[in-house]
Amino acid sequence: MARHSRRSIPTYRAGDYSIADITVFPWESGNPRGVAREDFPNLVYRHDAVAARPAVRRGMRVPG
Repeated sequence: MARHSRRSIPTYRAGDYSIADITVFPWESGNPRGVAREDFPNLVYRHDAVAARPAVRRGMRVPG
């Protein structure tokens, strides 16, 4: 499997931050099947980009 450099993939799934990133973020934040995240560096890169957004950080602090 060819690995791409981080510069060759867009930071967000649809180019700009969108509903695609918002809906996938909770799914990829969990790890119900024990998948090793380090095996998927592009997934980690995109997840971390979304997690770094100020509104996402505020939302993750909401109890519930």
